Amino acid sequence: MRVKNINDLPDHVKKQLQPQASKAEVETGICYNELVELNIEIPEVAPMLNGSSGLKRMHWTKYRDLLEKWTLLIRAKTKEKIKGRVSIAYVRSSVRAPDWDNLCASFKPIGDALVKNGVIEDDNPEIVVEFKPQWRKAKNNKDLKTTIIIREMGI
Repeated sequence: MRVKNINDLPDHVKKQLQPQASKAEVETGICYNELVELNIEIPEVAPMLNGSSGLKRMHWTKYRDLLEKWTLLIRAKTKEKIKGRVSIAYVRSSVRAPDWDNLCASFKPIGDALVKNGVIEDDNPEIVVEFKPQWRKAKNNKDLKTTIIIREMGI
């Protein structure tokens, strides 16, 4: 998606573009930076690999239901579609620190939901050219959240 006018963007994207915009761009509302950055914040976290409800032991019908849930959560947060290559930063805010394989694996239903919603074209390495998993400490279970930052990389 190529955006030429800042006013056509959602507010959360406008806030990120405006500090980078020149005085002329701010005054005219025309944005010459054609690369899009999309921030999605969801007050929930996806399951990791281990445990009785973990992805390793999950029956395919439960995974299907999990994927449908994340598809709806993402659809409720954005209608944006980014074509071409992207960089994804995935931030999981939880009480306990996961190890790296669990952190990365917990992105599986989220990545699949992004593709299913058409937010990104695919989740293969030709499209997702950069993946940055991160963990942040949440104070308690009420503060659990997932933040996904998708940046268009251009051609």
